Amino acid sequence: MVLFLDSGVGGLVYLEEFQSRFPGVPCCYVADTAFFPYGSRSPRNVRDRLVALVGAVLREEISPQVIVVACNTASVVALEALRRTYPHPFVGVVPAVKPAAARTRSGHLALLATLQTTKDPYTDGLVKTFARYCRVSRLGLPGLVQAAEESFCSGEDGVARVIEEEVVPCLANDVDTVVLACTHFVRYRHLFSQILGPSVAVVDSLEGVVQRIAAVYPPGLRQGGSPASEDKPFLFHTSPLSPRYSCIDGRYRVRNLAFLPTAGEVLSP
Repeated sequence: MVLFLDSGVGGLVYLEEFQSRFPGVPCCYVADTAFFPYGSRSPRNVRDRLVALVGAVLREEISPQVIVVACNTASVVALEALRRTYPHPFVGVVPAVKPAAARTRSGHLALLATLQTTKDPYTDGLVKTFARYCRVSRLGLPGLVQAAEESFCSGEDGVARVIEEEVVPCLANDVDTVVLACTHFVRYRHLFSQILGPSVAVVDSLEGVVQRIAAVYPPGLRQGGSPASEDKPFLFHTSPLSPRYSCIDGRYRVRNLAFLPTAGEVLSP
């Protein structure tokens, strides 16, 4: 089993892509809706929350072979602590700076992410290591994160409007490569391509993450084949689901995760 975690439904695109290639592997998803969005929280709060949340999921008799932190913000601030705490292989989702730097011709990239990811030292390290000769403009887009979460079941118009109003005006004319450094944005990659036009390449981490999951999964993983079970994947949530998630019931076996903050955990940013 592969367990995917995010603060909302953004990371589902990674589960869906993995299952499309490896349908024989059961998957489970945790939407930490009570703490959405991670990008507005402090690094310490996100780190403590993820360590406690993984423990709560494991107590539900979920036995993953691999755990995917399907959130850029959570990955850059919490992966190290998770690996110290649990013996499971962890796969993180981090900004795809390396492939973007290899692709640009103008040398000017735009990194679209949460506010926390744009300013995190981990992101600084990626830019210094893989894009030291590039200009990297970082755009923190909390409004786009919110629109993507709200649009999961209701259509794409809200996301397209935010891209046009908040992304396009902020891109310099010489930006020729955009990095989708928030998992909530990846589902709408086609919208970015349509709105930004053919002169701008849109890069994300989806392919690399799926390949990494396959690489660390126990031996014997084979692409293709039949589903391991006719049952839909479990989707756990940590707060009551509002009507905006109405379509999820038809796609997943939805369960509430009875998860309370650990002692001393602070729920405010």
